[in-house]
Amino acid sequence: MKKITLILCTLLTIISCKDETNKTNTVQSPKQERTLLFNFLKNSKSLEVATTKTPLISLQKQAIAAADKIVNLQKANIQEVLKTAKSYKNCIIFTENHTLVKITDNTDCKDSGSWAACMPMAEGYIKKGALVRQDNYLNYSIGVPDSQKRTAYFFN
Repeated sequence: MKKITLILCTLLTIISCKDETNKTNTVQSPKQERTLLFNFLKNSKSLEVATTKTPLISLQKQAIAAADKIVNLQKANIQEVLKTAKSYKNCIIFTENHTLVKITDNTDCKDSGSWAACMPMAEGYIKKGALVRQDNYLNYSIGVPDSQKRTAYFFN
């Protein structure tokens, strides 16, 4: 009886350890989950080598979790958002789930009639089937003010 109990305990332990090993391999640590976001903040071109099938959606989820401040961007508050961006190390803006840009130069800006603001330089991507790189003034990437949801994420 002792041998059977010992064998059963050993089998249960092995099965439990195997299940924990599989869970460890499939569940990312918080550090791994934020890697896509932090790599993008350091170098926007890092998104080109991302291994996830939906990098913009993954990055947006990470931004929601890690941002110091989040603001819905509209024409009415664009001046305030751009002023706030100057006081943070990084500002990224999503238009819906298809466009992602990072403000790269707050001092180099171009007047935008549709936004009624001087729009800074930004770089990022627009999803048009594949990701299409953008490196231009912010208004050229995020489009004209309309009903699309635009969200600014600020990071220090």
